[in-house]
Amino acid sequence: LGDYLRAIDFYEQSLAIATELGNLDLEGIAYSNTGFAYLDLGRLLEAERVFFNAITVQESIRGNLQEDTNKISLFDTQVNPYQGLEQVLVNQNKIEAALEVTERGRARAFIDLLEERLPSEQVDQFSVGKLPDIKQIQQIAQAHQSVLVVYSLINVGPENSSLSMLYIWVVKPTGEITFEPVNLKDQRFAFNDLLQQSRKAIGVRGRGGFTLASNAVNETEQLRRLHELLIEPIAKHLPNDPNQ
Repeated sequence: LGDYLRAIDFYEQSLAIATELGNLDLEGIAYSNTGFAYLDLGRLLEAERVFFNAITVQESIRGNLQEDTNKISLFDTQVNPYQGLEQVLVNQNKIEAALEVTERGRARAFIDLLEERLPSEQVDQFSVGKLPDIKQIQQIAQAHQSVLVVYSLINVGPENSSLSMLYIWVVKPTGEITFEPVNLKDQRFAFNDLLQQSRKAIGVRGRGGFTLASNAVNETEQLRRLHELLIEPIAKHLPNDPNQ
């Protein structure tokens, strides 16, 4: 209904109850929901603080869940704080901090994947504390004399129901970092569908394994559209030498 201040009041009551019960899962969710309410109000500094609280609390309970249903539920509630924080930081032009957050969220997703496939003692060696900061990311690009490109899909809009923004960072060996946002709201193709169809078109492996090449008439158009979304916005930041 747009009554964000009243919503925040209820979220704060929820947070107090979760804290009293010692329920970290609900505590993290309350922080996350509060963050989105502040984001909708345009109170970015408060949203930033609350989203960081949500991530800190929710990451502290990772690895303690054994049942798959709990892991799925936890993943669903924890994707939002990272993306919300990315939006808040980008809206404040804190581009480098936003890049660190997207890497942090990517690392958590990677650890979740490992937990599904490896014994817990093998997963324990991975830690969020080992994530590279901006300086280390720049050093990686310099050491390999390569341009690094990072993509992040952001859900915005009513109840985060649709993919509508693509954030792209380019890190050069010189240490220069550039950022380009791409609006996906008005695209003719749904972005996820476009990715899946493009994989099929060139016969590459997706999450479910290898797929046979499709004979669809519009394959070329789909691949051209994907290039338009992923490469053209950053083409001016990419090296002319293919070896780079």
